Amino acid sequence: MTALEEKRPGLRVVVPEATVQFFERRILGIGKPRYSNKLPLGNLSRSGLCFFSNRPLRPGRRLNMQLSYSAADTALTLQGRVIYFYPLLRNQTSYCFRIGIQFMPFTGKRGCNTPDTLGVIIQLEKKYG
Repeated sequence: MTALEEKRPGLRVVVPEATVQFFERRILGIGKPRYSNKLPLGNLSRSGLCFFSNRPLRPGRRLNMQLSYSAADTALTLQGRVIYFYPLLRNQTSYCFRIGIQFMPFTGKRGCNTPDTLGVIIQLEKKYG
């Protein structure tokens, strides 16, 4: 675990075969957003997650994400901000970067996550923690 990851509070869980798709929020809303390919989830906590990607994402960027896992019929929609990216050694994984995301507050306000979403994350912690 790196110093960057150690700053994220709380229990981190690994959800088997979970994936993340994202699109970067557009300020002007021009064009239809297109989600990325499904990328493997590294881990998940109440405050954020990390996933693996072949392209870096600039810290500070806002993302809309969909978290998919085998126990759910539909993907969990999340809002977050890129906190870090760092390169990975090619002999450890087929992906080039680890991307760290901090979730937006769970208030239900525009641009934030819903309180129900936090409830799902808590259930995942109980199941896989």
